[in-house]
Amino acid sequence: MADIIERLIKDGKQIEAIAFATEFDLLERFPPVPLLKTYLKDSRRVVQNTPKGQVRIPALMILCTKSLLKQTNYELIIIMTHRMMLITRSYQH
Repeated sequence: MADIIERLIKDGKQIEAIAFATEFDLLERFPPVPLLKTYLKDSRRVVQNTPKGQVRIPALMILCTKSLLKQTNYELIIIMTHRMMLITRSYQH
């Protein structure tokens, strides 16, 4: 499965790679935040190279990606905090 995710990343399909990494519990190997940042950078590049009259849809995608990136950061913090609490509890017993 890791090979498929790496191929998706190489092909510029970071969102799909995140979906696979999440589904197969490979987020530690393929963290979503760097993938989303790369996706955002690639989206900006597309917008910059697109004629002005056609920029609306990619610009909207960038705004959505920024929002998703912030949400993912919060979710990762919650997940890591939860995992640390579980580890701490297991050492206490």
